Amino acid sequence: MLPILAAFGLIFYFVQTENSDTVLKGTWKVEQLTRNGRVVPANAWLTDTTAWNRVYFAGWQGCAFSPNPYRYRPGESLKGKYEFDSLTINIRLMLSQSDKQKVSDAPRTTLIGRTHKVMRLRGILGRDTLDMQLARLR
Repeated sequence: MLPILAAFGLIFYFVQTENSDTVLKGTWKVEQLTRNGRVVPANAWLTDTTAWNRVYFAGWQGCAFSPNPYRYRPGESLKGKYEFDSLTINIRLMLSQSDKQKVSDAPRTTLIGRTHKVMRLRGILGRDTLDMQLARLR
């Protein structure tokens, strides 16, 4: 029985790894965040947990938007899952502030001007229109 379970677990792992996102996967620095047409100041993360400085895309493991540029802390970050559609270049985010508090689904976030080192995300999260310019760190 154990060898059969191990075989299925190994197959599941390889299927997930093969389907894992390689386009977005990594750590991204938020170069500029514009919310509802207003640029969010670079030091706003000190008092505002929605002034993100880092975005982490980890494939099937999910994603996280962190305000602190020096460390990741789950309690202050917006985290969840994402689906990247390479044909339409859209990202669907399913995010939550905590395990119990879900954030309204972003209908579609559009990826604009993506290269290996930079990209721009535009979309709606809750009632806010967001425009984020990102640069790849890792």
